[in-house]
Amino acid sequence: MPADIARLYPATGGVNQAILNPLKSAPLPNDFTTGDNLNIAGYRFNAPTPVRLGTHIARFDFNISPSQSLFVRGNYQNDKYGQAPQFPGTPSPDLWLHPKGLVAGHTWTIRNTMVNNARFGLTRQAFSQQGDSDQSLVNVRFVFQPYLYQRPTNRTTRDIMFLNNLRDPKSGQTWYEAAGILADLRDKDVPFNSPSIQRIPFFENFYPGNSILDVYAGYFGYDASEDLAGLNPSQLAYSLVAADYFGIADWTYIQDVLDTFSPVPGPYAFFQPQYGTLGVYSTMGQSGYNGGSVSVRQRLGNDLTFDFNYTYSKSFDYTSQLMGAFTFTTSNGLIRNPLNPKQARAISDFDITHNFNANYLIALPFGKGKKFLSDAPGVVNALLGGWQLSGVLRLNSGLPFDLYDIGQWATNWQTTSNVVRIKPVKAETNRNYNGEPNAFQDPVAVYKSFRSARAGEDGDRNIFRLPRYFCLDSALSKTFKMPYAEGHQLQFRWEVFNVTNTQPFGSIDSQGLPQDPWRGEPNPGFGRYISSQTPAGESRPGRVMQFALRYIF
Repeated sequence: MPADIARLYPATGGVNQAILNPLKSAPLPNDFTTGDNLNIAGYRFNAPTPVRLGTHIARFDFNISPSQSLFVRGNYQNDKYGQAPQFPGTPSPDLWLHPKGLVAGHTWTIRNTMVNNARFGLTRQAFSQQGDSDQSLVNVRFVFQPYLYQRPTNRTTRDIMFLNNLRDPKSGQTWYEAAGILADLRDKDVPFNSPSIQRIPFFENFYPGNSILDVYAGYFGYDASEDLAGLNPSQLAYSLVAADYFGIADWTYIQDVLDTFSPVPGPYAFFQPQYGTLGVYSTMGQSGYNGGSVSVRQRLGNDLTFDFNYTYSKSFDYTSQLMGAFTFTTSNGLIRNPLNPKQARAISDFDITHNFNANYLIALPFGKGKKFLSDAPGVVNALLGGWQLSGVLRLNSGLPFDLYDIGQWATNWQTTSNVVRIKPVKAETNRNYNGEPNAFQDPVAVYKSFRSARAGEDGDRNIFRLPRYFCLDSALSKTFKMPYAEGHQLQFRWEVFNVTNTQPFGSIDSQGLPQDPWRGEPNPGFGRYISSQTPAGESRPGRVMQFALRYIF
């Protein structure tokens, strides 16, 4: 009881009402098959999960002439799939599908044996995981949680502890701008004590006099007063990153160094004092898709049917993955710079520019009624006639990939940025670079075409592509009629997946670049392919065959 807790633990002041109020809303337990049979039990109830499907279609037809017709059709889909709520009376985190589409078509009968069909359509795909709460999460561990706390699916993750981009109120100069000047000096190999170093207002006003000498002494335990005697605040700030002195080009680390001994803005001007990083779900993500497709379908008599489809499209977003856990890596849904999320906008990780697929069904010209062996005896016809060849072909652009910083964190304390191009560069497979396949014709030249990200930069995302993907699946089949019983059949199939045994390269050994890659040489694994792309539905690349017999009665 609350009174007993207050008596036993007087220093706590009793039960916290902020947590007691949600507990009062909990239903009484009715399921004792779970819990410890003493303090904790379960609650079981019938949760309705209705499914409501609704499609609305409007179509208008217009006959232009006896041989030409035009139509316009609009479609709105409104489907809702119910999901179980946390408790009776709490919202259900329903899935709502609500795409819209518009299509126009023209049919022209040129002559009895030739018809031209033209279609143009636009569809906006839309779905929403509606969630059940936008309130702050309340969870009494192992005891009670009032909601599922499922949030809408258009979320990404941002770091709300993200380091501030301080602005000097006197000059208006920001940390990103001041750090960019330091990076320019460092890239030009300007000596740390050069008199040509310009006065940088950010450091002159925020770190006047010898403030940065206190940084050396207090943070590093190093007396730099003799080395740096007579330097102005801008030169002192540059000494932290200059290649010929301290050589730190990890910009968030520099912020941490300056934050500890900051005389004007005070400590914790860049950082929040409690967290190095703190991720939260947010609905700040954006994405888009544009595409057009062409389809050709044809049936030539009874022996050949084929279908060709081509799609040209572009998908772009801030980040291509829904963050499911706060594991800050370069491959999750984290937006590195929430102060400027738009700079992360690039083509999606799953973007496929060109996508071509085709399928066909061919009745082989052997046996009764065919071009060859049309008068074959029954046994010959049974063995050689009635065979069918079918297949599915897919050819599409390779998926995007990029290169990233390792060992320095330019913008986000927890996650590195992508590197930034300083020269035009592209991925072009070299099948024999020092005896191994590589994503780049000249890996050294590509390596030297990048610089490390600077303060505030997200870097260049998804600027390269893997080799195009090609796969042909085919099957040879025949159905044998059993002579002893009508309706009894034996079907034989020989299926081959990846007929040509095409295995385009897929995974790359090393995509990470150290500090100042344009100054150095790549490691042996840079750009090196180490595996192939795996066909859809298969666990490994390469050709796979299977045989099947099916008895139908």
